[in-house]
Amino acid sequence: MRKKIVFSVLVGALVAGAANDARADISFTLDQGLVQAENLLFNVAGLADDATTIQGITNNTNTLYDISSDEVLVTPSGGQARFEGQDGLVDLFYLEATNDNGYFTDFEANLRIVANSGPGGNGGTATVTACNQFGSFGGATTFTASGPFGDGQPCEQFEIDLGNGENFFVLTVSDLQLLTGVRVETTNNAFVDVRQIRIGGSQIGTDRPVTPAAVPEPGSLVLLGSGLLAGARAFRKRRNAKASA
Repeated sequence: MRKKIVFSVLVGALVAGAANDARADISFTLDQGLVQAENLLFNVAGLADDATTIQGITNNTNTLYDISSDEVLVTPSGGQARFEGQDGLVDLFYLEATNDNGYFTDFEANLRIVANSGPGGNGGTATVTACNQFGSFGGATTFTASGPFGDGQPCEQFEIDLGNGENFFVLTVSDLQLLTGVRVETTNNAFVDVRQIRIGGSQIGTDRPVTPAAVPEPGSLVLLGSGLLAGARAFRKRRNAKASA
């Protein structure tokens, strides 16, 4: 009986593990101050600036992050750490750790909009895309997610109705997932700047997978379990027959 119980627990763990492997579990909130972590700082000597890819560094762990766009970005000095487009506006950016094996668990930012500049005098909309360690993004200049993509998949997408002025949002992950990148785009307006970026759980891991590991279907796991049980019964019968001979 003990062996059957152990086997049942093992199969259950395999099913649970398979279900969790590629799930994004990304939480999106329109709020501020939820990420009690590190600030991303700009205007630090040696960091890339005035380019299509600039760099920021976290203030405690000194982890480097790249912020890329399809236009030249700059980091004005003075005031709150922020970046903007060289022409004063930016409508697309993508953030990831500079290290290819870099991950993080929380992200917060403030998207600032020119007052009354969007359709109908509002701030328009923005789309936020995030991927966990099993998702991936394309390269410059679009940085689009290549998935698998959708609700509960390695990459997920969220839409923000922007208000005039400040627009905070927060991304967090759960269930042992990690973020590899965040992409933000507005199609009917442009950000004056992006500021107050906070990042939590910065870490360097092993080689980053680009696709989910093969996950057996539940039916396959049941067949596997049945085969193992049948094999175990046959083995016991042969052993008992030898013992009684």
